[in-house]
Amino acid sequence: VCPCGWSKIGNKCYKFFAISANWNVARSSCQQNGGDLVIISSLIESNLLAREAKKRGLVASWIGYFRPRDQSADKFLSVCGVKPTYTNWAAGEPNDSGGRENCAHIYTAGVKVGQWNDGTCSSKIHYICEFNYLRCN
Repeated sequence: VCPCGWSKIGNKCYKFFAISANWNVARSSCQQNGGDLVIISSLIESNLLAREAKKRGLVASWIGYFRPRDQSADKFLSVCGVKPTYTNWAAGEPNDSGGRENCAHIYTAGVKVGQWNDGTCSSKIHYICEFNYLRCN
C-alpha cells in the first residue's frame, strides 16, 4: 500500500511531479514527501516510468543520479551515494556537455524514451520520486 498521493506501479510507490524544478529543489521536494528522486533498477522499470510519466504529462524528468563535480563524465552516483547497479544512458551519454551536466534525467517521449541523459542541475524540468523504503541499505 502506498501513501496517499503516491502511485503503486509494480511493487514500488512513485510520485510524478508535473511542476518544474531544478534537481536540488526536486530532490528536496521528494524528501519532504517521504521519498527521494527515483533510483531505477532495470530496463523494465525505466521504460515503465517513462510511459507512466508521459501519461501524466511529464516530459524530461529528473531521476536520482548525480555526478560529483570532481569526477569524470561517466562517474555518476545514485542519491544513496553509490555507483548505480543499472544505467540506461542514451547513446553518447553521459557526455558532460559544456562541463556542467552533473544531474540525470529520463526521456519520456521521442526516440530516446526510457533512456537517460545528463543535464545541467539548474535546469527546471519535471521529476519522479520513489517512496523511501530503506532502499539505500
